[in-house]
Amino acid sequence: MIGNVPAVLCQLSANFSSKQTLTDINCLCFKLVTSLFKLYEPPFFKYFIMNENRLKIRLQLLIKLNLFILVISCSNKKGSQEFEIIFEDGFGTTSQGQYFENVIQLPPPGGLGFDWEVLPGGYVPVKWVHSDELELTDPGKGFWVIVPDSGYMQQAGRSQNSVLFAKTPIPERTKNFDITFRQKREDNDPIMYLIGADEPVLTKGFEFGYMTQFPGTDSTTVDAYVSGELGDAKIPGMALMHQWANHAIKVRGDSVSYFTNGVLMVAAVIKDKPKNGYFGIRQRSERNTKYDDVKILLWK
Repeated sequence: MIGNVPAVLCQLSANFSSKQTLTDINCLCFKLVTSLFKLYEPPFFKYFIMNENRLKIRLQLLIKLNLFILVISCSNKKGSQEFEIIFEDGFGTTSQGQYFENVIQLPPPGGLGFDWEVLPGGYVPVKWVHSDELELTDPGKGFWVIVPDSGYMQQAGRSQNSVLFAKTPIPERTKNFDITFRQKREDNDPIMYLIGADEPVLTKGFEFGYMTQFPGTDSTTVDAYVSGELGDAKIPGMALMHQWANHAIKVRGDSVSYFTNGVLMVAAVIKDKPKNGYFGIRQRSERNTKYDDVKILLWK
């Protein structure tokens, strides 16, 4: 008898979903038990009557177990087919390289003589590539490091024009992907995001992002001033200074959208430029903004 249960079970589980309750499962069990009366000869029927309670309980347990396995299996299979994470960095100990001192605190010419909110030093993020307008020995360059005992990355240098690229590129011919990360913005200067770079160099790809200062001034505002390849916009109340915010870049074919905390900041159709390749973060004259939980997901 048990050998035929899976065949009947498959028919019953065709319309079964993980949203159904235990009562629904019990109903399926009783339906199966009822159907078994019709499938077997009188000898079995007689045995069933004599051992009704024990056999019914065993059948119910067996069927519930099979249904549970089927639901979990189907759910996992469906989830595994939706997307693939090709890059992920939570800036833990496995992401930390060599420790370097922050030279902006040193007196010129070796440093810049900064003494306000200076991060003393940090670990090189080994999953990223640094591309800078200045020589890497110049004290005005970007200083992208993982802060000791923090679990996040910080750009703690002067960053005249500095880009940090994720080492893993988005594969060629990829049509749909997301880039997600958390950011705690600590300055009002422009922070831009690059996609479509065929190599991790600051002059490659195209960019978009926003600043939190009135255009042409250094006066901080609560609004976000968006600029770049996707267009210009003013988003009221979305400066989000000094707080962690969730950022997402979504590419669907030629459509590129950028969200902050679920709010659409800007979107455009970009047909004449590649979207795959390297993802980068550009900072100009910005200091102390922090990053965490960076992921690149490819949608299948």
